[in-house]
Amino acid sequence: MRIILRAGTPHYGGIMKVTSSALIAAVWLLWSATANAVLISDLSLDKQVVDSVAEVGDIARFNVFVKNNGPDTATGIVVTDLLDVAFSLVSAAASQGSYLSSTGLWSLGDLTLGQEEVLSLVAIIDSGAGTTLTNTASITAFNELDPDLSNNTDSASVNVRAVPEPTTLALLSLGLAGLGFTRRRMKV
Repeated sequence: MRIILRAGTPHYGGIMKVTSSALIAAVWLLWSATANAVLISDLSLDKQVVDSVAEVGDIARFNVFVKNNGPDTATGIVVTDLLDVAFSLVSAAASQGSYLSSTGLWSLGDLTLGQEEVLSLVAIIDSGAGTTLTNTASITAFNELDPDLSNNTDSASVNVRAVPEPTTLALLSLGLAGLGFTRRRMKV
């Protein structure tokens, strides 16, 4: 097989002969260059808590936002967000994909350029009075090159107020009574 290409410039006109093996090599080089192109997807994660101050027994609400800042579609995205033992999960709702509470894995799937999805976690605070409970989420799997890994992890904290023990409240009540404070009954 013989292919003849005619090419010319104002200063030179010429004929170039291309053999079939050269054409196959050229096509293979072009295909391999596009097949091995590096896809880039800058993913970002933002973790938020609705109420940052609470007490034991209160509800904590966390939201995890994942966005693809592009330029290419991001595929195979997995986020890890395992709640601290001080929380009991009540519900988990993902706008896309699924969340497995036993592992803390949110299998998000694919995000196109500019697409953002959210995972909402609702939990009861079981313990931790007088401490700060921090919940962290991280993008732990994806297929493309992410040029900025610094925005793939974020945390949100809940300050759990210390509640006085019932005996302290009783002593405080006795102390106020000893100072002349009494309870008045209202007449009806």
